[in-house]
Amino acid sequence: MDDIDDITPHIPIILSFISSSIQSGNEVLFHCALGLNRSVAAVLAYLCHIIGLDAQKALEVVKEKKADVKPSALFLQQIDRYFRRGGEREDPLVGFKRRLEERKRGAGGGGEKMED
Repeated sequence: MDDIDDITPHIPIILSFISSSIQSGNEVLFHCALGLNRSVAAVLAYLCHIIGLDAQKALEVVKEKKADVKPSALFLQQIDRYFRRGGEREDPLVGFKRRLEERKRGAGGGGEKMED
C-alpha cells in the first residue's frame, strides 16, 4: 500500500488480524518504511475500533508513546469516514489544490501592471 492509497478496504483485515493475534496471546509489531504513516494508520484504525475514538484523538494517544508519528491527513479522514466519526474536514487533496491556486494568484503580484 502506498501513502496515497485508500486504507478503508484494508481496515477490516487490519482489525481482524490484530484482534485475532491479541486474543491468541500474541503480540503485534507494526512497521512500514519509517514507522510514521501507514503502520500508524493501522494502529489508529484499531484504536478507533476498540476505544471508540475519532482518528485525531487516537493519534494523540499514539503520540504519547511515539511523538514523531505523522500519518497523512488522507488516512485520518478515511479512518474517520470508515467509522463514521470525526467532524467534516476538508479533503486533503482538495485543500492542497486550493493552496496551490492561491499561491499562483499571489505569485503574480495580484496587482495591475504599471505602464511607463
